[in-house]
Amino acid sequence: MCGIAGIYLKDKATGLRPTIQKMIDVIPHRGPDGEGVFLEEDQIALGHRRLSIIDVDKRSDQPLYSSCGNYILVFNGEIYNYKSIKQELGNFEFSTTSDTEVLLNAYIQWGVNCLEKFNGMFSLAIYNKKDKSLFVARDRLGIKPLYYTHTDKGLAISSEVKQLIASGYASTQLDRKGLVQYFMNKTVYTPNTILKDVKMLPAGHYMLYSGEQLDIQPYWNILEKRESKRVATTYEQTKEDVRELLLDSVNLRMVSDVPLGAFLSGGIDSSIIVGLASQHSQVNTVSICFDEEKYDESEYSRLIAKKFKTNHTEVRFKPEALLEKLPSIMKALDHPSIDGVNTHFVSEKAKENGLTVSLSGLGGDELFAGYYYFKWGYNYKKYIEKLPSAGKFLKNVVGKTALGLKENVSTHKLKEYLNASKDFQSKYHIFRQLYFSHQLNDLFSFDPQSYDYPRADDALLKQFPKLSQFSYLELTTYMEHVLLRDTDQMSMDSSLEVRVPFLDHRLVEYVMNIDDKFKYPSFPKKLLVESVGDLLPEAIYNRKKMGFNFPWEYWLRNELKDYVDEKISSLAARPEFNEESIRSIWQNFLDHKAGVSFSRVWLYVALECTLQNYGA
Repeated sequence: MCGIAGIYLKDKATGLRPTIQKMIDVIPHRGPDGEGVFLEEDQIALGHRRLSIIDVDKRSDQPLYSSCGNYILVFNGEIYNYKSIKQELGNFEFSTTSDTEVLLNAYIQWGVNCLEKFNGMFSLAIYNKKDKSLFVARDRLGIKPLYYTHTDKGLAISSEVKQLIASGYASTQLDRKGLVQYFMNKTVYTPNTILKDVKMLPAGHYMLYSGEQLDIQPYWNILEKRESKRVATTYEQTKEDVRELLLDSVNLRMVSDVPLGAFLSGGIDSSIIVGLASQHSQVNTVSICFDEEKYDESEYSRLIAKKFKTNHTEVRFKPEALLEKLPSIMKALDHPSIDGVNTHFVSEKAKENGLTVSLSGLGGDELFAGYYYFKWGYNYKKYIEKLPSAGKFLKNVVGKTALGLKENVSTHKLKEYLNASKDFQSKYHIFRQLYFSHQLNDLFSFDPQSYDYPRADDALLKQFPKLSQFSYLELTTYMEHVLLRDTDQMSMDSSLEVRVPFLDHRLVEYVMNIDDKFKYPSFPKKLLVESVGDLLPEAIYNRKKMGFNFPWEYWLRNELKDYVDEKISSLAARPEFNEESIRSIWQNFLDHKAGVSFSRVWLYVALECTLQNYGA
């Protein structure tokens, strides 16, 4: 796990070396074990910061050169199946035992098609000295980030937004479309970011650049895997297949030359990962414990740690510790988010307890219908979507009546929901929406146009079972653009690599094709739980779902009030915003007015902290 940087200019320019150095100097947390720079003719530069995981010897430092000297690679991530790929590359001589050298030789052998062979998480750049081309790619699910800016001067790429700002090729000018998306969806969808000059390469895409035209192409799409993937027709065989795929995914992700462990909350997903990992070797586990009973899951994490004989560490959490560290945690934000503080805290504690790599249960809920609202999605697809549309007058009456009875987030969503088009994707995005159209009009000093949501091909989406349609939307919106981005930026701030076995693309492709009758969650994640047999004690899955949550509502009105007020005042003074509206929402929250949750306020704080991190 590392950080990368690259610059390819249309014309030669002096000062390229100090510029690429600035880009890697911004991210020491991503690579405390080494750094390197490649420079050619004051026109192209590649930079790298290394966090050593596989083959920690200096010979695997990057940029990595091919044996012929014509190809140069910088790479962030892991290729888990590199050993099997290496066996296919029989004509190559290897000077390291790293996945990095396998990746480079795979590109030399197969070109762009090498991406189809990789099982891993990655962002990478390979420069070909012969034809002067730069090849850049990102993993299928978007686990690792890849930002870029493309101007009339050329192309710059990076692992973090701050690197592009440091390069001088990207300004801190806010993108209005990105702003609207952020307040609607709690994030910005690729290819956009919060900044006008900075884009993000979408998951499952690659780009080619030779100094002139930038060509971006997809190489993987979940929706195109319907016909090519056959699944079992019996429940017993389906369970066996799921277990086999998940076990293989976990085993692949156990390869490491540095201390590896797992986050263990005591929930279904993390417990399954720990249980399967324990079949490979003894596992180091880390759990966060709380004094407050309503947050504490230590009873269940201890149960799993004892069952699988892990080297277990409990970190006793005191709310005061988070409050003290919050300003420094917010400095880790590279892109605004309301959901990353928890991840930072857990990652920091894992690192302090000697881990460099940690397994995570992220993705289990999205794949196996773990959230309560999957049933809503299923029932909507089965019943409501087929009903005739209600008339405009009736929709307005119902919406206004609901708001008149009680004005809160739910009733605002109901009104938007009723007035949205009937198709499932539109309804889903209303369900995920945080700020609504009338609120956006008040929030900004400019006209917030009705920006479209990212839409999948309806015909392709409808080929999948109903629950899988919902899974697709979850995986490609909130998972990719919030949870995975947060996990990367917050864990890497502590120089910790996080691996996510549930997002092995083979498992994702298989589960997406499973019939609803097998996957319907008559109890939480029924298929997943039953696929692992008696691995889990009943106490783990037959209980109320808990999350790693903090009492934000209370803190924002008390201990954090001055901190939040300073950030909100600073954001409200920016020219893109209506200062009176922002101050009013903050005051309404302090006064416990209906419809103003802490998350609506925290959006302001996260955005302002990020902009201050940019120097904007």
